[in-house]
Amino acid sequence: MNLRRRSRDTITYTDILLARNEEEAEILLRKYVNSNPTDIAAYIRLGDILRRRNLIEEAIRIHKSLIKPRLETKIKIRVLQSLVDDFFTARKFRESIPYLKEIVNIAPRNDLYLNMLVGIYEQAEMWEEALVIRRKIGDRKKLACVRALYGKFLLDKDQEREAVQNFNKALKLDPSCIPALLYMGDMKYKESDIDSAIELWQDIIKNSPEFAFLIFDRLENAYFEKKSYHDMVDIYESCIQISGSIEAHRRLAELYYKLGEKEKAIDILSKIFERSRDELTAYQLIETYKRDGDYQSIVEVIEEILKGRAEGSMYECSKCNSEFNEFHFRCDRCFEWLTLKEKIRK
Repeated sequence: MNLRRRSRDTITYTDILLARNEEEAEILLRKYVNSNPTDIAAYIRLGDILRRRNLIEEAIRIHKSLIKPRLETKIKIRVLQSLVDDFFTARKFRESIPYLKEIVNIAPRNDLYLNMLVGIYEQAEMWEEALVIRRKIGDRKKLACVRALYGKFLLDKDQEREAVQNFNKALKLDPSCIPALLYMGDMKYKESDIDSAIELWQDIIKNSPEFAFLIFDRLENAYFEKKSYHDMVDIYESCIQISGSIEAHRRLAELYYKLGEKEKAIDILSKIFERSRDELTAYQLIETYKRDGDYQSIVEVIEEILKGRAEGSMYECSKCNSEFNEFHFRCDRCFEWLTLKEKIRK
């Protein structure tokens, strides 16, 4: 391409490359493509700039218009990639499926887009499609998670036999599969097989103590039904020793209070609040003081909160650092499994 300016009104690639910002580059590109309507690379770049400037619908329209028969493979993949980026930016994940499938068909070894496609299938609860790709990828632990979530999906539709089959397949792939152990335990508890439920849930603590918070409520209900309150004390203390879980500290304090050991409860809450300064612990500590009418201590806790406001417990993806108010087995941003962990934001 001749990059020299042929006249004052002619826009060249040099002008576009020298643009001071994307707004200026967009203006120059619009003029350029009017004079060079067959330059697909320029149209791709214009659409990409529009997407970054949040003009997503126009970006989609431009990129879609570039998909034509007999398009060179390398260029076609580039156009499809831009379209996928458009739909992801717009959070229209399902609309990106046909274009992701086309990329995967053209370049089946492209793991990035294969993982994006399977992630969308999982998010859309298109479990059969997700399982096909997960089997191709070959990661047994992630395949087990998909099997378990598919089982939960079937269980919610009262297809219990099929659900159990998927839970068992998940545990065969990965005996420590967290969602499979969790939901199988739920089924056993519902069937009044409390001991089997406890055994399954305790496997989560044994294999993945950082996810123990998922089964605290379940185990409390089970042990209280068995009138084995002190067993929960042992479980919480074990979790604290292994992972230092703040949630386990809070639960243990509440349990001590219920068992009449108020000093122990306050001591645990005071120590963990001093360390974390999170609002959930502060609230629990205030409620504990309020039960005993200790208002001076309540004032002191409030003063500590106001010194440096904490925002409380959340979950953070260890893969992409996205934050969430609720726990999910799969990150809704990067689609990785079992990457959400407890986080205290300050």
